[in-house]
Amino acid sequence: MKNSSYLSTGVHVKSTVGATGMPVYSLGDPEFDEVYEDGTLTKKIPCFYVPILFHQRFNNRWYIEAGPQLGLNHKAIDLFEVEAYDGELRYKRDVMDEYKRIDAGVLGGVGYKLRKELKSMAVGINYYYGLIDISKNPEYKIKNSALYFYLKIPIGLGKPEEKVKN
Repeated sequence: MKNSSYLSTGVHVKSTVGATGMPVYSLGDPEFDEVYEDGTLTKKIPCFYVPILFHQRFNNRWYIEAGPQLGLNHKAIDLFEVEAYDGELRYKRDVMDEYKRIDAGVLGGVGYKLRKELKSMAVGINYYYGLIDISKNPEYKIKNSALYFYLKIPIGLGKPEEKVKN
């Protein structure tokens, strides 16, 4: 491609999607339900995401990026929390069987390279919009979305070669 356009990929190893501050739901155990009825629920779904992004640079520093992103959900928990008995009670429930393992969507954003060189540190912001319903329950439709702030650090870069004068 041209010097100002290129493709890139990578892996977002520690991406967690979900929601927090939700009301708790009943587990069908009257004692449990009574203890946690005034608590909150947090859904956590850790994922591995692989974006395939098209980059377009402007002025050798600013760039926009967009493309598909595929994900693999490897765990899912519901975390029940309540302030009770002079402390906080927490209960984790494995709910992976309620979600599909595959996620896919589109990712787009803007970034800024800290140097003009092709491989340099960069900072940016991206937004992920999920296109696949990850819920196995037909009563619920759940699509992931996430906002990423990032710092890219190139690995394996040596010192630039000095130009040889003839």
